[in-house]
Amino acid sequence: SKRLYLNYRSTSSIQRFCQAYRQLGSAIEQGTEDTESDRAFREGPPVQLLIAENKDDLLPALLDQIRFCIDQLDYEAENLAVLAPQEKMLEAVDKKLTELHIPSARLKDADFSFEDSQGIRLSSLHSSKGLDFPVVLVYLPHLSHFSNFDADVHDSQDHNLIYVACSRAMDYLVIASPENSKFKAIADLHQLTELAEIQRV
Repeated sequence: SKRLYLNYRSTSSIQRFCQAYRQLGSAIEQGTEDTESDRAFREGPPVQLLIAENKDDLLPALLDQIRFCIDQLDYEAENLAVLAPQEKMLEAVDKKLTELHIPSARLKDADFSFEDSQGIRLSSLHSSKGLDFPVVLVYLPHLSHFSNFDADVHDSQDHNLIYVACSRAMDYLVIASPENSKFKAIADLHQLTELAEIQRV
């Protein structure tokens, strides 16, 4: 196998953010940082970190970003994806989008089609692997652990999952998360303030 070092999917700002976050996860998993660095050839806006003291403020802030992308940046709804750890979180997003008369489509629905389904794409973090979208909004009120792995294994898995979700973004990446999360994989996102634009909500 051969590793490709030039990223044709994401902008350089998204690439730098994801690379730095992956190194934090590598340090947990291996005890050392991953020093190999990929490159991207497109410039773009900084990653947006929405940080809320109150978890209840995360979803309204996420919806504001969706409206901004559609109304101000002129993205079609089909070019936006909201990724979240659990289906019930996507249900909450879907409900609010319906109230705002913004169409949405869930990737896990039996009749979903990238060609025919209208609206913002809604997907779990797991199901987003292998996909890409011009705009990705990662909604992280919390994470869920259903297995009996120890804390280090959970941290490694969480970092890998969030890295995969963030690296789906092509043009614009928004991450919404609580300020004082008990999950290290979420708290580590807030260490990357030099690589992102912070919005406290």
